[in-house]
Amino acid sequence: MEPAHHNLNSKIFEELERAEEDHFKNCPNAEFMIRLASTVVDLILSYLAITGLQNLSRALEVFLSHAADYFISNPSIHYLGSLIATHSTDISFIFEITLKIFFVYCYYVLSTCFSGGTPGKLLLGLKVLNRETGKKLRPGEAFIRMALAALCTLASGGISYLYIAFNKDQQSLHDRLTQSCVKKIHGVK
Repeated sequence: MEPAHHNLNSKIFEELERAEEDHFKNCPNAEFMIRLASTVVDLILSYLAITGLQNLSRALEVFLSHAADYFISNPSIHYLGSLIATHSTDISFIFEITLKIFFVYCYYVLSTCFSGGTPGKLLLGLKVLNRETGKKLRPGEAFIRMALAALCTLASGGISYLYIAFNKDQQSLHDRLTQSCVKKIHGVK
């Protein structure tokens, strides 16, 4: 049997969540310039992180080459040293690509579904929400939104992003396709 206070806390949490969703649904859609600013912030932060991951990969390659020298000099594990020496560049490349994919997924997908937006959006007072319910996007929805955003932007050379500025709802093509919206909830005007 559950304690009474647990049941009460659960009801309070649900009611607060519902009130927050109603509030967010009534917030205005974010305008083009603030969305553009959040994208620039995200690109700068992503660039810094990706550069750091590249440096980490290079450090791993140097470490592996030194480790290979050590293993080669040790007769009992000579084969391991030869293997590492031969494939240290491949190992560090796979490590780098894996980390970059993981970073992009965490930065653009998980932050959107768990926090309501990327760090750039959150810093500027924006939230990505389901247009109908006002709830944060689920991981699958956030992934599809990110993939469509990248596809539309790359395929049009960035022109599709201007679509936000020229429609009354201030929505991008990927927002419309995924039933999402970006709301201005507080902060910079």
